[in-house]
Amino acid sequence: MTATLFSLPMLLCLPLLVLYVPVLLLCAQLLAALPAGRRGTPLLVERAPLAILVPAHNEASGILGTLRAIQRQMTPADRLIVVADNCSDDTAAVARAAGNVTVIERNEPGVRGKACALSFGLHWLARWPAAIVICIDADCTLGPQALTWLAHRCHTSGRPAQGRYLMHNRPTAAHNESGARSPSGTRSAQSIGGPDSAAGTEGANDADGAKHADGADGASAAMRVDCADSACGTLRVDGAADAGGALRVDCADGAGGAMRADGAGSMEGARWGAAEFAWRVKNGLRALGRERLGMACQLTGSGMAFPWTALQAVELTNHLAEDLALGLALAAHGHAPVYCHEAIIHSNFASNAEGARAQRTRWEHGHLHLLTRHAPRHLLNAIHRRDWRYASLALDLCIPPLSLLLVLTALASLAPPLTWLIASQAWPWLMLLLPLTILLLSLLANWALHGRDLLPARRLASIIIYVCGKIPLYLRRRQRDWIPTRRD
Repeated sequence: MTATLFSLPMLLCLPLLVLYVPVLLLCAQLLAALPAGRRGTPLLVERAPLAILVPAHNEASGILGTLRAIQRQMTPADRLIVVADNCSDDTAAVARAAGNVTVIERNEPGVRGKACALSFGLHWLARWPAAIVICIDADCTLGPQALTWLAHRCHTSGRPAQGRYLMHNRPTAAHNESGARSPSGTRSAQSIGGPDSAAGTEGANDADGAKHADGADGASAAMRVDCADSACGTLRVDGAADAGGALRVDCADGAGGAMRADGAGSMEGARWGAAEFAWRVKNGLRALGRERLGMACQLTGSGMAFPWTALQAVELTNHLAEDLALGLALAAHGHAPVYCHEAIIHSNFASNAEGARAQRTRWEHGHLHLLTRHAPRHLLNAIHRRDWRYASLALDLCIPPLSLLLVLTALASLAPPLTWLIASQAWPWLMLLLPLTILLLSLLANWALHGRDLLPARRLASIIIYVCGKIPLYLRRRQRDWIPTRRD
């Protein structure tokens, strides 16, 4: 009877123990990212001519800013190519008006997807190939020297390089590299390198690094400017929710380099903050942790640099998560991507609910499809070939999206009480509480060092709302078709 009671909780818990692998791997990446990032210094090296490829689908309203940001970093020998992909607006005309841009148009309404646009552009480039091709999405802006950093990392490693691609929660945010003045009159932070890079801001610093400009016009017009040296890199303008109408500008230099305007006290703003922090964890902190652990880097969609020879080894195929699929294909051919922390690329979440939902569904359904259908096969192939970089990429892909992983580990921690009721044994519960505990502690440590600019302590509860709000996404039938994002 004792043996039976002992085996029953074991049998109930064994399927849940599979969560240990993704949780431990994720926590290892997060803990490796905790120390301050390397300090970037301006590159003073000559580089080979680049081909910068910009796939664009109905981006007439915003592509000009992207092209101007790219052109500021180009040399006379570089080429900028826009692929106007199945556009029904003036994307092609706006791009041509920017000057010094080659615009090619693809009109195949029945064949949609970013991979098709990239393949079309690469086919055109094959007549005049460049040593390095950099892909930038049409809704992005660049951090300082982003093109030079990507080209340098790609050239020195001989492998594809992925920059630090960050998403922000307001389409009106100004992610500039020139230090343009913010509405408060304070110059925005300029970040070339890692999370601890120095800010190029104006104003006097007090002992704790904060800057205060109190030009108070009575009790109702106070303005406070805070500059924190954290891993965020955001310049945030928060309209305070108090009765006095105080304006607070928090300037943090590092991983983001962005400027954001929020309405303080808004639960919607808190959820966007949680989304932005989750993206920073995914594309910034985890990528930095993978690099420090000697792992390959996932491609994230924009800010990707490729040796021309590596692109010739793979065939671009349409997928909901075409960037992840391309990274796996490159690794399978011996070209596992590397991470370039110094190259920062900025973009914004879709501003409307329908567009934001389409973005999330495409990213996460695509990730889950690769996880369940492709990652195990690639992992076995990599182990058979004894290719650690390839194996690390496939293993990393086995980590579910963060919200789903949190839900699964929370549910796993609630399952063992059944064994306690049946067998009066507490150890299964303690065993399965461990993954949730270390995951939460790892996320909390990264938030404390790298996320407080996005999520103040008073808004941490919004993470629960954000995670629960994504549960219906995982219960839906898997999206199979590539659906473009509506941005307005």
